[in-house]
Amino acid sequence: MAEIQTGSTHKNRGTQMQKKPGRVDLTPMVDLGFLLLSFFVFTSAMQQPKVLAMIEPYDKMPINDKLCNSCVLTVIPDSAGKIFYYEGQSKHGILNFTGFYNGGIRKIFREKHKAIMDHSPVKSFFVIIKPTTDCDFKSVIALHDECTIAGVTRYYMSEPDASDKAAVKYAVLSLQHDK
Repeated sequence: MAEIQTGSTHKNRGTQMQKKPGRVDLTPMVDLGFLLLSFFVFTSAMQQPKVLAMIEPYDKMPINDKLCNSCVLTVIPDSAGKIFYYEGQSKHGILNFTGFYNGGIRKIFREKHKAIMDHSPVKSFFVIIKPTTDCDFKSVIALHDECTIAGVTRYYMSEPDASDKAAVKYAVLSLQHDK
């Protein structure tokens, strides 16, 4: 229990008279504090969870997107934070890899976006995200965030085809062999 101690002496008419200290019990104040604290905690609004907005295409119609091959960057996230990428819609060149580290995929997005804005008359930059079966959900969401940060306004997800899977498998094996 909390109490206030006051020890004072008063001189009254030449004789010294001791005044007994008054006892103030602060226990009800502590109880009141906990009641107020619990009231405000329980009545306050908790932050509502935010949902990632995804626009899903209508799959019944055939895809007739007219994309220039130099305006597209295909990104294939894999396990352990590896991101494989190549320019264009279909695999014709070298499969490169990067990660989410500083100067990784965000730098590649910005460089490709700048190159398209400087040289292409179409001025449309597309990113195709093709996550593998080993890819975790965190990497896919991180790629969406990187697209938003880099200013990529047109991106969509697709499933990797057989050539993409074979290229990633070969790249992973070559990376493991190089170590």
